Amino acid sequence: DFSEARARLKTALVLFALLVLVIALAGPQWGVHLVHIERRGIDVMFAVDCSRSMDTPDVPPSRMEVARLELGDLIKQLAGNRLGLVGFAGTAFVFCPLTLDVSATSMFLDQLNTSVMPIPGTSLGSAIRTATRAFPRGDTNKKVIVLLTDGEDHHSHPIQAARKAAKNGVAIFTVGIGTTSGQPIPERAANGTLSYLRNASGQVVLSRLDETTLRRIAKLTGGQYIHVDGTVPDALAPIVTAVNGAQKRALEETLQRRYINRFQWFVFLAILAVAIERLIPTRRTPGEPHAGPALPTHDVRRAVVRASHPRGARRD
Repeated sequence: DFSEARARLKTALVLFALLVLVIALAGPQWGVHLVHIERRGIDVMFAVDCSRSMDTPDVPPSRMEVARLELGDLIKQLAGNRLGLVGFAGTAFVFCPLTLDVSATSMFLDQLNTSVMPIPGTSLGSAIRTATRAFPRGDTNKKVIVLLTDGEDHHSHPIQAARKAAKNGVAIFTVGIGTTSGQPIPERAANGTLSYLRNASGQVVLSRLDETTLRRIAKLTGGQYIHVDGTVPDALAPIVTAVNGAQKRALEETLQRRYINRFQWFVFLAILAVAIERLIPTRRTPGEPHAGPALPTHDVRRAVVRASHPRGARRD
């Protein structure tokens, strides 16, 4: 009562189901539709100290390297917001204007070092004023400046600059890099000889972290002071928390063309083929012909005898 035709049909259905599943895994797409994309966030400017004191190795390998490493991680975590970059020493410059392109901000950060600024010194006031002017004018939404420095300032009036920034809705998070005990500032001569920076009287200059000024700037603007010495993982996490918790605004709205996924049609065909295969029996129904012509009963007996007694075999 076995139906060879039905067995072939069941095998064909299983193979068909496997084929359409492979097509579904390939992710077929056709047809397009327009999708409205709105990116929301806030504006964040990073101001990085590029003065010579940032070469001090009291936080190994140096304050500058630690600042770049910490800021590199912070940029990745703040992706989706508009980010910009200011470098400063005796004066301040915008290296990267506000942009949603995280890779652009990271690229300019990689170029920052203590030799890019033309005027030596440390001007915290200039850094705050330059970063504040980089924000869009008339924007009343919350804005953030992240100031990474060792806190030393050369009479640039950073407290007054911080008060003005606070009036414009800017919160400043100050990141102090270094130690309060400090170390001499290294400098390398043209012949490779290592020495230390000296003042006009010939004494070695000792660079120390000035936390007092940085704490005042953060308090005046509603920000927070964070000390970084390179030993605490994810030290700038409070900045990420503050930015993510701030009220977001629309930064960019675009229409994008996207192809429509059609894999579900092929999955449906595979399920349907398997379901039909399970419903088809392998037994013949009454009246269904055999797969081949049936042998008469006496022919079947003769075939059995011949198989049991081949020619040349001895019969008892």
